[in-house]
Amino acid sequence: MNYRIFKQPLVSQAIIFYFLLGIFEEGLFRGIIMQAFLAKMGKTRGGLIWAVAINGLIFGFVHILLGWFLSGVDLSTLGLLQAILKTLSAGMAGFFFGAVYLKTRNIWGISLVHGLSDLLLMVGSLLFTGSNAISYVSSDPKQAMSTILINFLFILLYIPLVISGWKQLKAISLPELGFYKKEWS
Repeated sequence: MNYRIFKQPLVSQAIIFYFLLGIFEEGLFRGIIMQAFLAKMGKTRGGLIWAVAINGLIFGFVHILLGWFLSGVDLSTLGLLQAILKTLSAGMAGFFFGAVYLKTRNIWGISLVHGLSDLLLMVGSLLFTGSNAISYVSSDPKQAMSTILINFLFILLYIPLVISGWKQLKAISLPELGFYKKEWS
């Protein structure tokens, strides 16, 4: 095993990068995009849940868009399965993050958890492949099967989080119209 990956500059740069990435993605997806959905849909319990769910699915789908943009859309069975599972896995995390954000009104905690999650993915990739490149859809069959397995495991791990998020959304008072409306405090 190559332990040179744990050199101080690389670790500190990665920590800073992934923390900032967590802040950026949470600010964009929970702080702006979800707020727009809430402004339109947050008057009813069903609308609130749909706003968070749609935001989560958009969040999940965006995770595969960059890879598709850089390397092309893989329409093979393995490619589509990876894309679907990654979208679902990240979407479930996005749903949970959205529920926690609405419950706590604090974007910093979920930004930190999000950044830490991304950092752990990168460290895992470095440890197991020797590369810090994280690919959500791979045309290499061996890598594709690994990606499918990892995302399937994440989906299983996220099920309790989604249930917890659902319960949190059931307890939030309505209307929940986001900061685009004056009523959001």
